[in-house]
Amino acid sequence: ITGLFDSALKKEVSEALSPDFLKDLILKVMSEWVKNTEVEIEISGKDKKKLVDLVSSKLKKDLKDSVTIKLGNRATQGFRIGLKNEHVYYDFSEDSIAEALRMFLNPTLREILEKQDG
Repeated sequence: ITGLFDSALKKEVSEALSPDFLKDLILKVMSEWVKNTEVEIEISGKDKKKLVDLVSSKLKKDLKDSVTIKLGNRATQGFRIGLKNEHVYYDFSEDSIAEALRMFLNPTLREILEKQDG
């Protein structure tokens, strides 16, 4: 049951990570987290070309040379954003989001299953 739950959760996360949603998320993170610093964004996934185009046009206009966008293969969907030349980043990849949700939801799932057994 847990495997089935994990598979369904990952599918839902994957479907939610549309290029337009990811673009809005990247722009929000950029406006709130990284001001006056150089940033590197690693974009992955099947829609990476479209997402690179969406993000590049907006960020290059507003932030000029402080943003580097590169294509990555770490995940099937999502992005990682961090400070350039640092080891600090936020991971918004499909796998990381699903894992965070899994950690939050698994105790609830366990409780539901225990009630079913009793």
